[in-house]
Amino acid sequence: TLSPSCYHGVTTIIGGYCGFSVAPLTEESGAYLMPMLARDEGMPLESLAAATDWKWSSFADYLSRFEGTVAINTGYLAGHSAIRRYVMGPEAIEREASRDEIDEMKDLLRESIRGGALGFSTTLAATHNEADGNPVHSSHASRDEIIELYSVCSEFEGKTIEFLPSIDFSQDTYEMLADVSLAAQRPVNWNAIGVGSLDKRETEEREYKLAATDYAREKGAEVIALALPMGGSVRLNLYSGFVFDAFKGWDDMFRLPVDQRMARLREPQFRTRLKQGAEEGDGVIQRLARWDRLMVAETFSDENEGYAGRKVKDIAEEQGRDPFDVFLDIALADGLRTSFMPVMLEETEEVYHARAALIEDSRTIVGASDAGAHLDMIDSAMYATRFLANVVRKFGAMPLERAIQHITEA
Repeated sequence: TLSPSCYHGVTTIIGGYCGFSVAPLTEESGAYLMPMLARDEGMPLESLAAATDWKWSSFADYLSRFEGTVAINTGYLAGHSAIRRYVMGPEAIEREASRDEIDEMKDLLRESIRGGALGFSTTLAATHNEADGNPVHSSHASRDEIIELYSVCSEFEGKTIEFLPSIDFSQDTYEMLADVSLAAQRPVNWNAIGVGSLDKRETEEREYKLAATDYAREKGAEVIALALPMGGSVRLNLYSGFVFDAFKGWDDMFRLPVDQRMARLREPQFRTRLKQGAEEGDGVIQRLARWDRLMVAETFSDENEGYAGRKVKDIAEEQGRDPFDVFLDIALADGLRTSFMPVMLEETEEVYHARAALIEDSRTIVGASDAGAHLDMIDSAMYATRFLANVVRKFGAMPLERAIQHITEA
């Protein structure tokens, strides 16, 4: 049924974003991709293992398994990590590809597209790491490898591309997005942009990211951001480490087994180093380092009973302790499984008018649901329903007809 998307009027879904597809596949690569998806996309490993036999090879073989089995239309991009693993094996996470390997990857992408893949995707985001905490395959690719793979899409009509760049944009991000679009001769979507604050700093940051489209258009390319029409509840934990591992100096910690990680987190000097690294800089990720603004969403131990639904700030004030120490100690009591939620922007008329303006911007398209991924941290599968309910009906920030046009536009 592809639930819950089908319950919100969705008739077509596209998978394989951010370089993460499960085809093409070798016998060896399936054993790698399952834990990577569990770590990066919040998909339970047990479900991935039980859902299918993982015995397909080509993209066409993979797609043949969907005939007559799904209730809505589906389509999939070929992901960089799967292609790189297929060609290079375990060395895909160790080095750049050789000339011959790049050519083999390009041929494999051509075969995948001929077999039904809708296009190509990759990621360079620091938050995308494999099961053992090391960067995913595409992070080891040279710029030439990435551009050449996207260029394969220019050989076929009607293909689409997606690219997840670094979270904090730079001039290099502008250039990479534009070059990817030019290589593929297609608009490139990047994921994602939203209204998390109306303050001057974040407003300027949104405009800076959107200006990647202006830069691209000057070069004859097209870059389009996927815009969130709503806020969202985000749950984070120190067990998977997803997003937290993008803090400076935190990534090595998440390569440790959980028991060793917990031992380090009890060391005062290690805590000091982590706190300093997380609070260094002023990007999107660093704003999560407002420890006092985190809310405890779910706990698992008797020691943490009564904390769920409370802010770390209030608990820290009761105990007369530093919020960062309280945050870590709550997590340690739960074996690091505690879910924490950043306190989100208040849902006001002004906020939803800003979201409507963002969606009306020619540099964006409404989207970014991640409906089947990140089951442990986000709940955005119903973005279309919430778009209509809040942007249109509750706050009147956009006419219904215009909202429908945005939801259904190609």
